[in-house]
Amino acid sequence: MQPGITIREFTSRIEDNHRSRKDYLVSTDQMIMRPLIDDDEENKLALEFKGPDGPQSFVISPLAHRQICTHVDIGAKYYDRLLAEAPRLLSLNVNQWFHLTPDLQMIRTAGSIVRAFLSSRYHRIDNHHVAEIIFPVLVSQHLRPISMDIGDQLYIQAINPHLSEKVGDDLVYAGFCIKNSELGGTCTVSPLLYNANRANVIITQDWKYRPSQSSKITTTEALWEQDSKKAAEFQTLLRIREAALDAIEPEKFRQRVERLRYLSRLRVSNKLRCIARIAQRYEFNDNEKHILTDFLGKAQHHTALTLVNAIVSMPGKTYDRSIHLQEVGGLILNSTDWDYLLGA
Repeated sequence: MQPGITIREFTSRIEDNHRSRKDYLVSTDQMIMRPLIDDDEENKLALEFKGPDGPQSFVISPLAHRQICTHVDIGAKYYDRLLAEAPRLLSLNVNQWFHLTPDLQMIRTAGSIVRAFLSSRYHRIDNHHVAEIIFPVLVSQHLRPISMDIGDQLYIQAINPHLSEKVGDDLVYAGFCIKNSELGGTCTVSPLLYNANRANVIITQDWKYRPSQSSKITTTEALWEQDSKKAAEFQTLLRIREAALDAIEPEKFRQRVERLRYLSRLRVSNKLRCIARIAQRYEFNDNEKHILTDFLGKAQHHTALTLVNAIVSMPGKTYDRSIHLQEVGGLILNSTDWDYLLGA
């Protein structure tokens, strides 16, 4: 488990990011992609349009490029080649499709950057709103944050230090993981199991909360008015809070713990076949396969629970990858084809 950043760093980043961000709704036939030369004389592309606050020009981020690529239906390999070798030709291609097939898009900006190019119906749940609704829950329920981070996605993992069960010699706590994307993904709330002895997390994946699409808004002014009223977000944020509380409901926690105990009784039939099948299904890289092999080789007991603990204990190359491995542990926890996965 990666500890991420401190609460102070977390709140500081959220506040800084919130102050620099602004959203626009613009039809593609009212925008233009234009090559520009920056101070380093590297070719870059800007997205230009007229907003309620005047003419706007923003450098396009790598993620926004990928979203534009998908929107105009240009092959990713060809798009990337044009971006690297012929940005002027790329802008001509994109502008042609922008104007031939006009569509209202949400442009999410930060400072001088287009950070996302999204559908006008994208349901925005901003990180500062998530923090505003979840931090009071941490205080009122006496929960303890164990890991948090904010980059392209926000992560908050917290446990109830007063709700635990023994699984063998290990002490396991109830908790939740909140993951939010402002850039085209969703907000999800998932239960987690925190093993205090091993300092690892299983994101159980047996239930998630995901908001639906937003209602149709057609102007930037209406979008900004929604921001000021916070009406659209309020009900969604209440449901996120309810989902977090439900994730640490005692009876549901005990049911998940029983699943762990069940896994502790399942034996790995063939280590090599087991590792190969797990690695193929969940797309582990060579280093992760090596770590998993080494972990099982040194383990005294070769059970399904040993396997899950090995996976969620692996050090991901990034915070996002570590979370993904914790989610894989949850997927395996709730698998039904154990004979196959354990190498039979």
